[in-house]
Amino acid sequence: MKRIQAPDLSISQDDAAEFAHLPLACKRQYLDWKAELAQVASGAGRMEHRLKGVAERMGTSYQTARRRWDRALRCGWRGVIDGRRERLAAQASVPESFWEYFRAICETESRSSRSAWNKIVTMWRADMPIPGYDVPPPPSASGLPEGWSYSNAMHHAPSKYEIKAARIGPSAAASNRPMVLTTRVGLPIGKIYMFDDVWHDILVNFVGVSREAIRPLELCCLDVASASKMAPIRYKSRFRPMNWQRSRRIFHNCPAHGFASSAH
Repeated sequence: MKRIQAPDLSISQDDAAEFAHLPLACKRQYLDWKAELAQVASGAGRMEHRLKGVAERMGTSYQTARRRWDRALRCGWRGVIDGRRERLAAQASVPESFWEYFRAICETESRSSRSAWNKIVTMWRADMPIPGYDVPPPPSASGLPEGWSYSNAMHHAPSKYEIKAARIGPSAAASNRPMVLTTRVGLPIGKIYMFDDVWHDILVNFVGVSREAIRPLELCCLDVASASKMAPIRYKSRFRPMNWQRSRRIFHNCPAHGFASSAH
């Protein structure tokens, strides 16, 4: 039987520094695939059956295992590492103070956010000081520092509302303001209150108010951040018991602190 040559997954001294900066998940991935692909080279049976066994043990598909084998033959140890994790690690390595500087330039540039990105790239190529870096970062394979791609920069750029509010004013940016809350992340308790009325489909008797049954109408106050229901504000509408026709409305039980808390 012809022996299959295993891919060279050794890490040279020149690559040791690059490998050391990889996230722990990538290092574990490298060790797992290195052991599995070594078994493929020394195992018996058809190549397809060996890679299917690897795919089953690694919890992936045969096509993925095949691609990892082919990439390992071409690229060495870099071929067994998920490129997405490597790119995410590179993007996460960019200092936050750099992105704050980038967002500030976007707000002052009158043309577009791309011109702000071009301005920073021009500063880097001229070896000018870059906020967030003690020395200008080295270029990567793309020709720019890791995490400096235009697509990644746009993920950190200000929103249309923030840009228009900074360049023109809050009134002009009102049309870009979100109409519906999509997340409560970062929202402090007591920042936003929501009010809504709730009709209760019951008839109740309030002692000292009326001898006839009435249908309560509750005005609820809800804190958006904690989803806590504040002290209720109730309007009780009086109805005739048989046909539910409203005859008059009675205001009752409006705690002062319910309104005071909404003014925060």
